[in-house]
Amino acid sequence: MNIFVLTGAGISAESGLGTFRDKAGTGIWARFDPMRLATPEAFASNPEEVHAFYNARRRNFLEAQPNPAHVALAKLRRDWPSVGAVSSFAPRTLTTSMSAPDRLR
Repeated sequence: MNIFVLTGAGISAESGLGTFRDKAGTGIWARFDPMRLATPEAFASNPEEVHAFYNARRRNFLEAQPNPAHVALAKLRRDWPSVGAVSSFAPRTLTTSMSAPDRLR
């Protein structure tokens, strides 16, 4: 049996990693203007602001702790090597449980 798990940013929201958009309207882009941070023009006009924004996101990612969903998915990957998993956003516990070809970001 082959199983493939595809997750999005929501799996990591429980770990305190903000999502860019959410149903509640409290996502990152509700607080920051994407046109000032996520376009080539933004980078060209203010690279320091763009770098500061993404450096804060990277720090948040590195400090995040796995939640029960990450732990369960990592265990599934260890116990069932035929399970494939791709996540757009996952703390190290999940990504280190994946083989190199599975680690996509």
